[in-house]
Amino acid sequence: MKKNNIALIIQFTLCVSLVITLIMSLFIKELNLLTKIITILLLADMAYNNHAIYKRKYFTVVYLIAAILVGILV
Repeated sequence: MKKNNIALIIQFTLCVSLVITLIMSLFIKELNLLTKIITILLLADMAYNNHAIYKRKYFTVVYLIAAILVGILV
């Protein structure tokens, strides 16, 4: 498998796990930290995919800033 395919599989897995964790965090309040961590990892992986696969350098910066802001503010 290519490195790009692995990065897309990781992005898909993080996206699915984020949706599941968001639904579960409605009922279990202790999952908010896990939701935040998965969101940061997903945004960082999306930044990598934009830079390496799609060659959109400006969106890379946007995703990295969003990941940092989620880490600081939320």
